[in-house]
Amino acid sequence: MKKRLIITTLILILSFSVVIGVAGQNMDGLSYYTEEYPPFNFQGETELEGITIDLLELIFKEAGIDFIKSNIQLLPWARGYSYLQNNTNTVLFATTRTEEREDQFKWVGPIIAVRISVISKKSENININTEADLQQYKTAAVRDDVGHQLLLSKGVPESTIEIVADSSYAAKMIDAGRVALWAYDINVAKWIMKENGIDPNEYEEVFVLKEAELFYALSKDIPDSVVAEFQTALDRISRAERDEIEARYLK
Repeated sequence: MKKRLIITTLILILSFSVVIGVAGQNMDGLSYYTEEYPPFNFQGETELEGITIDLLELIFKEAGIDFIKSNIQLLPWARGYSYLQNNTNTVLFATTRTEEREDQFKWVGPIIAVRISVISKKSENININTEADLQQYKTAAVRDDVGHQLLLSKGVPESTIEIVADSSYAAKMIDAGRVALWAYDINVAKWIMKENGIDPNEYEEVFVLKEAELFYALSKDIPDSVVAEFQTALDRISRAERDEIEARYLK
């Protein structure tokens, strides 16, 4: 009886190891896409950098997989979002998890908390007290970004939204006075402004659209076993390790 129990236990251990190994190999075979969204993910001087990139490297390490940073493709957000919606074995990050997106994808995270806000020049003295007030102004938003989707969900007409392909263009538009508002993550907006020679101290949050969290978004065809292994590897990373990563970029 004791011998049979030992054999059964060994079989279970071996079976579990095989499942983990297959999941890890499948994780390695996924297509990974990201965008220019500093400090979370962005093109550095020689390679991709950011909180989500460094965290993904640790996730691969925990899963026992070689991490090849060059396999991650940097794309404009709208294109990467379209890939995630229309292709298989696809991961897009960092993606804000919202009610509207919840059932479209599978999720691994959370990575970090974010605040999607409406920003304006301090000199304009714009006050937004209700969602209805947003309709009075022209607002820049990156196509299919969470800021764009939140504006629409709050009843802001498409005709008052100036849709752009990238955040740098949105920063330049609001600086030039072509729009009064910009809907975007506040930390990313400040980073983008600095990169484009714009003083972020001249701008302020006038309305918070949503406080949320960033995740790795996975296409729905990816097996739950792979998603679980991805999540387990993330959960193994200590709070101290995550704090160290965040400290590199959030200053």
